[in-house]
Amino acid sequence: MKTKNFTVSESIILSSLYLTCSDGNIDDKEVNLIKNDTFFGKHYSKENESLFLDLFNDEKNDFLKLIKEEFSKSFEKSTSQFKEQFISSLTKLIIADGEVDQNEIFVLNKIGESLGLTQSQVLEIMKKNNQKQKERLEQLKKQNSSSNCFVVTATMGDINHQVVQDFRYYRDNTLLKTHFGKVVINFYYKVGPYMAKLIENNENLKHITFKHLISPIHKKLKKQDKF
Repeated sequence: MKTKNFTVSESIILSSLYLTCSDGNIDDKEVNLIKNDTFFGKHYSKENESLFLDLFNDEKNDFLKLIKEEFSKSFEKSTSQFKEQFISSLTKLIIADGEVDQNEIFVLNKIGESLGLTQSQVLEIMKKNNQKQKERLEQLKKQNSSSNCFVVTATMGDINHQVVQDFRYYRDNTLLKTHFGKVVINFYYKVGPYMAKLIENNENLKHITFKHLISPIHKKLKKQDKF
């Protein structure tokens, strides 16, 4: 089993998955957050997830030791921008469930150490990220309570799902700033509610819509750094 010479992508995903289960639990929602995150999504793969499970379930492995001694080797040439993006995305994972666990903060600091960051530097990045999140939430509060992301919300089943938030952000910060975008949105507002009604109570339609519509568009927009 691989326990050395990790690639950057492996180290990122293994660290993030370990962080999510450091509070004693990991579920599909947290894994999906990693898959759909702008930063993590560039590095996630099924192979990396499987590697994590193999390493995590092997009692011989000390994950904190791997983070400190092995993953740090992958990050030796990391830029300041990379480090900030990594910690910011890890912060989003921590606050995703609305609670901050001390074990998660402990692991976050250990990952920060592997990046060559002090606890103070990690805390500063967290504060900056939290401020961005607050500003984004304030922006969302100004919108209609339904947010008008009819089809996406019906497909994901949660108005606060990260994918739904990403599409809202794209709508408000890209589409609404162009004439063509406004035309598209107005058309969508007319047909969206009817499509959402068909999808929301049909699991098969949810699966088909996500696989063939929502997911491809989301991945394309993410690659273009639209959110």
